[in-house]
Amino acid sequence: MYTIKGKYSSAHVMTDEDTIDEMEYKQILNFVNCHVFTNDSIIMPDYHYGKGAVIGFTMKLTDKIIPNIVGVDIGCNMLLVYLNKLFDIDESAWLSLGRKIRKTIPMAREYNKEAKLDFDRQFPWIIFSSSMRQDMVNFNKHLGIERQYADYNSKWFYELCERVNCKPVTAVNSIGSLGGGNHFIE
Repeated sequence: MYTIKGKYSSAHVMTDEDTIDEMEYKQILNFVNCHVFTNDSIIMPDYHYGKGAVIGFTMKLTDKIIPNIVGVDIGCNMLLVYLNKLFDIDESAWLSLGRKIRKTIPMAREYNKEAKLDFDRQFPWIIFSSSMRQDMVNFNKHLGIERQYADYNSKWFYELCERVNCKPVTAVNSIGSLGGGNHFIE
């Protein structure tokens, strides 16, 4: 890890310093020198140059937002689980587990060839809507605004796909995968 210090904040880049190229460095430097980015940021180890923002940029929201950086990696997250403390297995078993995961769960640019569920009947819309409603309450409270949440259901989903020019079959087949970008399991 190394740190890029700027006028308003610092970015902690989760790789070695010799891995960054000039365009990525300039994007990150622009962030830490911008008055909107007053909280320190973390740049994930799989970062790369992006159209409006470096992909892999994370920062706690302030009261200001630059629209070009929202949505670049929205919804992406990272989870770390210390499996070696849960299971007492040797290195060859870990390697075998890794191969099975990579064979079972599509990642990077890949996604499932067919849907893993009957999307219209089996998708947990009630749970999803409840979670999104709570996110909107928190978002409104944090930013001091009153934004309404949508009625999330399959009709909403198909209308959204049409609005953003996304093939619904691609989105549905991506459920249960890490496909569609630089997403992976390590």
